[in-house]
Amino acid sequence: MTYLRVFESFATAEQRRFNEDTVQGPAVATVAQLRQVALEKAGPGRFGVTPRRGLTPAPGASIA
Repeated sequence: MTYLRVFESFATAEQRRFNEDTVQGPAVATVAQLRQVALEKAGPGRFGVTPRRGLTPAPGASIA
């Protein structure tokens, strides 16, 4: 989240609004959930996340 904190500290109000309006949806929610699991389980391990739980690319997206 460091990148977002830096962005918010330099962005104009209009840029912050655009970011809030644009960066949303199922993929963003999934990333937030995975990030929370990583933070909670960093010490003890046993993340309980299967490889299939990852993100599904958007139609037409290329994964290189």
